Amino acid sequence: MSPRQRLALLLATSLVACRHRAHGPARSWRWENPVPQGNRLASVCVERDGRAFAVGQYGTVIARDLHGVWKPLRGVARAHLNAVACTAAGVVVAGAHGTLLRSRDHGASWERLAAPTQAELFAVTSTGRRILVAGAGGAVLVSDDGGDRWAAAARSPDADVFSLWTDGRLCLAAGRDGAMFRSEDGGARWARASSGTTRSLTGVWASGPDDAYAVGGGGTVLVSSDGGQRWTIVPRTVEDDLLAVTGLGRRDVYVVGASGVLLHSRDGVQFMRERSEVSVDLVSVAASGASMVAVGPRGTLTERAADGRWRAQPGGPRTSLHAVWRDRDGTACAAGQGGVILCRDPSLGWTVRPSGMAVNLSGIAGDTRGVLVAVGDEGTILRSEDRGGAWRYIAAPDDKTLSGVWLGTRGAGLIVGRNGAVLRSTDAGARWEAATTGVTEGFMGVWGRDDGNAWVCGMRGVLLHTTDGGVHWERTASGVTGDLFALWGDDDEVYAAGREGTVLRSTDGVRWQRVDAHVPETLVSIAGHGDSVWAVGLAGRVVQSRDHGAHWRALTVGTGDDLTAIAASGDGRLSVVGYWGTVFAYR
Repeated sequence: MSPRQRLALLLATSLVACRHRAHGPARSWRWENPVPQGNRLASVCVERDGRAFAVGQYGTVIARDLHGVWKPLRGVARAHLNAVACTAAGVVVAGAHGTLLRSRDHGASWERLAAPTQAELFAVTSTGRRILVAGAGGAVLVSDDGGDRWAAAARSPDADVFSLWTDGRLCLAAGRDGAMFRSEDGGARWARASSGTTRSLTGVWASGPDDAYAVGGGGTVLVSSDGGQRWTIVPRTVEDDLLAVTGLGRRDVYVVGASGVLLHSRDGVQFMRERSEVSVDLVSVAASGASMVAVGPRGTLTERAADGRWRAQPGGPRTSLHAVWRDRDGTACAAGQGGVILCRDPSLGWTVRPSGMAVNLSGIAGDTRGVLVAVGDEGTILRSEDRGGAWRYIAAPDDKTLSGVWLGTRGAGLIVGRNGAVLRSTDAGARWEAATTGVTEGFMGVWGRDDGNAWVCGMRGVLLHTTDGGVHWERTASGVTGDLFALWGDDDEVYAAGREGTVLRSTDGVRWQRVDAHVPETLVSIAGHGDSVWAVGLAGRVVQSRDHGAHWRALTVGTGDDLTAIAASGDGRLSVVGYWGTVFAYR
């Protein structure tokens, strides 16, 4: 990811205004994989006693306690958060729309600070009671009382500022297109300094006025020995974009960047590569004493241990998930890329269960007796009789790609796939036989009732209905030409979801009515319980109806990654899965 791309992401507007201890639907959703959460982390700081704080997208704030355990802090903010500093006055956070937050009790409670700007804030630094924040358009705010009162700089930088450093008098700021600024009066007045590069600079740090470093695009590392007046470009160690820099003291400097790059210098000139234990971008790094932490996208955390080695926090499997099933007792299973199957134990959380297959799995379903069936590419059918503990391969009538599966409570089962493929079972998925539909469009969704009624949907708006458990099929008019990806229903209605926010509803299974879900994104899965129906889709989209599909509203879950499947249990709890191993629960 280039500095320009990083800037574009940081400039993303907040979802809603940040509120102190905000309440709302998002508070009901919880990350279950990866843990403690999976949003992009943009900044991290470490306190002297070893506590640490990281912030990021969708108001994400996570904290490391004195025992080294990371936990999410709920309801701190809704806005995207871009920077955090551990100051003498507490933890200070900066973000979208001039958001400034402070906690004086190690994250137990938070207050919003009055900032005289609405600019996007990208950086925060401090020394003693003095705190500086900076951001878009060169906005710089200064506080000399720990954040109670703020004043705008009398003469500000004339470019976006991405990183700050200060010792109380001397201040350095790095930004867009190689912009470098310095102040000799604590941040009140700023002047440009020549950096010698036009690559955007995303990190600046100094152990003192005569030992300063800045990093940026294309492996750029700059050093200065005169308070930032003149900068020298050191020989490149890597060509990857470098995104942040910090140190443990003079001539002990660490740099992080794209694709997990981690560089270490003991002389301020030669930067040697070290293992970070991650392969995703590291966008921020912080140190205090011997403790050092780096963070990045999708909840990435890697920490420097006492022995000097870096160890990534085990956040759970990151393989993309395509389907999910959930039972009333809290057990659940998800299937996805490369044959991965994860199952949830109410007390142990999500763990990998060996599937014995390497093909992509696209569907999973279960019955009330502990039988599960998962389906995927190359005609793959897997069956478990112990709620996902062990899986057995079942021979399919052909090797067509299979995309969806449904199991009833009385032994009935249906599988759908490419080129109009439909398979049916009468013994809870132990054996399958092909059914004839007369349709060649690819099928992607299937759902049925125990009375023999069932439906399949697929490409170009195709919808089929059976009344005899899949022996005979009739095509019904959907009224849409876009692809339909999923079906779900209850004793009274049936619903279908598809491209560009399409939601269809039928009370008799034959005549379908399009309802407005008020979202443009494609919806790929739908489920419900009682009066409520939920659908999920691309770009983290979740919509809900509380009145049997008549009216819909968009929910803020707290992720921008694509969501691929949703399942509801009989008690109204939900499991949602998606790309990069995303698992959300609604409680």
